[in-house]
Amino acid sequence: MKSQLSWKEYQALEFLTEPTANTVSKALSLRLKTRLNHIWQSLVAYFSTSTEPHVWRSEDSNGQVVWHAYDPVTNQSVQQASMDEMRVWLEDRHYQTCRRFQATQAAFRFLRMSRNA
Repeated sequence: MKSQLSWKEYQALEFLTEPTANTVSKALSLRLKTRLNHIWQSLVAYFSTSTEPHVWRSEDSNGQVVWHAYDPVTNQSVQQASMDEMRVWLEDRHYQTCRRFQATQAAFRFLRMSRNA
C-alpha cells in the first residue's frame, strides 16, 4: 500500500537531487565571505595593541554560527568554536591571567623582602 505524501514531503524528496548552480554559488560566496572576514579580523587583531582577546563570530557553510578568538598576549587563537567552547576558552584565559598576575605579585613581594633584609 502506498502512503500519501504531503506536498512538502514530496518537494523535499524531489530536491534530493544534485544541487543547482545557484546553491553552489551561494555556498561558495558564503565560504569566501567567511574567509575574508577571518583574514580581516586576524589583521585587526595583529595590528591592535590591546592585550584583550579579540572575539568575533561568523557562519560556517551550513549557516551555523561559529566563534573565533585571538589572544595577543599568548598568541593563541581559537577557530570555529561553539558558544560554549568559546566561553570555556575565555574563562581559562582569565584564570591563567589571574594566576600569572598573582605569581608576579608574589615574586615582587619576595624581591622587596630580600632587599629589605
